[in-house]
Formats: sequence, C-alpha cells, structure tokens
Amino acid sequence: MKLIERARTIIKRFSQEIAFYRLVLKHPRTPRTARFFLGLAIVYAVSPIDLIPDFIPVIGHLDDVIVLPVLIWLAIRLIPKDVIAECRNRQRANDRVRNAFGQIPDLTRISGRIQRLPPWLHL
Repeated sequence: MKLIERARTIIKRFSQEIAFYRLVLKHPRTPRTARFFLGLAIVYAVSPIDLIPDFIPVIGHLDDVIVLPVLIWLAIRLIPKDVIAECRNRQRANDRVRNAFGQIPDLTRISGRIQRLPPWLHL
C-alpha cells in the first residue's frame, strides 16, 4: 500500500511540474533562451533520437538522466525569480480548482444511480 501511495505522489508531482513548465513557456516575460532550453528538454524527452542510444546497457539511459535535468536547470536559472513565483502560484491555484472539481465523477455516479431508479420515483 505504501508503494502505491508513493507512486501516486510521484505522478502527481510530475504532472504539477509539467503544468508549471507549460505556464513558464507561455509567460510573456520568460526569456527566449529559457524557452529554447525548456523546448529542447521537451523535444529531447519525447524524441526517439538520443545522444547515446538506449540499447547500450547503463550509459544509454544515463544520458537521459543527466541531459534532461541539466537543460531544465539551465532554463530555470535564466528565468527571473518573480516569473517563477507567479507561475508557481498560478499552478497551485489551478491545482486547487482541479481538486475542488475533482469530485464531479462522484456526482455523475450518483446521478447514474438515480436514473436507474424506477420511473415513478423520478421527480
């Protein structure tokens, strides 16, 4: 059970970071060089072409572990602190809204159960 909870927190944190980087890329005061490095990190992550091919046992995956964080680190270093703070706050606010509306599937399940009631019980 502990492993599942840990995996959920890691996945949640990863999705929060992706949302943060998306906001940083869209922000008008983000420098072009930072956008370039973030874009390069995204392209490198999804591209099938690597600097060192993945089929080489340890080194193939090690380049992904080193190159991606370095590109992201460089981009974050180039972005002004107030832009980072603003994007983090917007990302947290978006998470709060998502968490508030995350209960909607429960309501739809309830309404589905109500629809299965006999017709004479419907309002």
